[in-house]
Amino acid sequence: MSDKQLLRTTGMKKIGIFGAGKLGCALGKYFKLKHLEIAGIYGRNPKVGQQVTELVGANFFDQLEDLVLKSDILFLTVVDQAIEDLWFEMVKFDLAGKIIIHCSGAKSSRVFEGVAALGAFGYSLHPVMTLSAAPDAYLALENAHFTLEGDSGKLTVVKDLITSLGNQVHVVDSDQKALYHCAAVFASNFMIAVAQKSMQLLARCGMDEAGQAILFPLMETSIKNVANAGAVKALTGPVERGDLETVEKHLAVLNADEKRLYASLSRILIEVATEKNPETDYSELKEVVKETL
Repeated sequence: MSDKQLLRTTGMKKIGIFGAGKLGCALGKYFKLKHLEIAGIYGRNPKVGQQVTELVGANFFDQLEDLVLKSDILFLTVVDQAIEDLWFEMVKFDLAGKIIIHCSGAKSSRVFEGVAALGAFGYSLHPVMTLSAAPDAYLALENAHFTLEGDSGKLTVVKDLITSLGNQVHVVDSDQKALYHCAAVFASNFMIAVAQKSMQLLARCGMDEAGQAILFPLMETSIKNVANAGAVKALTGPVERGDLETVEKHLAVLNADEKRLYASLSRILIEVATEKNPETDYSELKEVVKETL
């Protein structure tokens, strides 16, 4: 019997979720929506048990061993700092043949020290998205891409599990896990940093209350343009036009830290602009940016 066929049998698809936070509950609810068999959700605080049971529709466990023994695929959905501690608790139990998966973006499956000697298989599986704490947050997983890395032994099993839900899965090498997660931070968290800086600048113009309303349509359009046409074709603005005068005016109204941030981002934009407009001379702009840095 192939791994894919084995996955579809009752004995090889009981999923245990270890961590009753927003990710664990969202994955549990999503898996239930897709008719996967949830053995239960483990949490350290029994006071949230009833709430988790009602939200996810799965049994709540406050004894680790009970859910470990009932599960074939173990999802560790705790925060990054708690993964190793939880793993070292799990190794006390029989893990032979089990698939162990954590959901950290930055950590690789190497965190599961000694997993092969226990006859188990270790993986990291990261949904490339941000999740809110709202009860319907699981619905956002419908469109999520996942990155996967780990033991080749059951890699196809895990990939098939997620693709069977309708999601796309991208396999990444363990050595590239930090670089991959860094890329996600640039696209998500740093975008928030840039938005915050934009609102601070508008506040200095006396438009502090209107900042979000003014900037959101601009940001939304830019993101849509990148999604539809790619970063190079989506680029507009003074750097793309080679408008040295405007760039110098911008730099003149910024403080020292803001100048360096503006110059660092502009240096990247010059690279994009050069690809878009290879016939344009950006040498003066490059020099101004270099001097600012």
